[in-house]
Amino acid sequence: MSLRLRLTILYSALTGGILLVFGILLYSLVNLLLVTQVDTTLNQTANDLLLGWRVGPAGELSQETLPKLNLTSFIFYQIWDDNGRLHSSSPGLGQINQPFDPIGYQLKRSIYRNAMVQKVHLRVLNVPLEAGGRPIGTLQVAASMTMVDTTRQSLVQTTIVIAIAAILFAAALSWFLTGQALSPLVDITESALRISDADDLSQRLPQRGPENDEMGRLVTAFNDTLGRMEQLFTSQ
Repeated sequence: MSLRLRLTILYSALTGGILLVFGILLYSLVNLLLVTQVDTTLNQTANDLLLGWRVGPAGELSQETLPKLNLTSFIFYQIWDDNGRLHSSSPGLGQINQPFDPIGYQLKRSIYRNAMVQKVHLRVLNVPLEAGGRPIGTLQVAASMTMVDTTRQSLVQTTIVIAIAAILFAAALSWFLTGQALSPLVDITESALRISDADDLSQRLPQRGPENDEMGRLVTAFNDTLGRMEQLFTSQ
């Protein structure tokens, strides 16, 4: 494997590594922002729902006023009593009569969790309801994560396409630049081979470019070696 090819692979791998780290950080940041926005919406919806409900003398839940909710087709809620009966739910749920998040429902503490309901990805906020220090039910507010999942999938696909294009561009650019940078070395190698084939120690390598860089010092050192060898053979 030539030095030019090795350098091209090295620079391409370095570019790919940088893009991988950047892609992971970007995905994590976008995912955090999206989930935080959904959680904020769920929390606000839960607070609005609780404003319209009261607890009766026997601990029963009753709705006094209808809160001004900004419910969309992506936001749903369920209110369960302490006996596991569905007390109230948002319209449009159809035949769903099970908790959005059965595990979160059993935990009896405020928690955000992801759940699957009829193959739909939901983000669920579980809020235990208490009166006088005793539990009386659970409020579950859920948001569909379809848009979030679509956004994340699109972000991953776009990042992969951009990364592949960037790596190919970096490989082509590296191949061209390393070829330009190594061209003096190729000339030096060909000149050295001609000197070796001709058995003529009086010849010298041509100095191309500045003498104080790596290539110039190599040419100077090689020519000095040829001069000393020429003097040695002449004296002998």
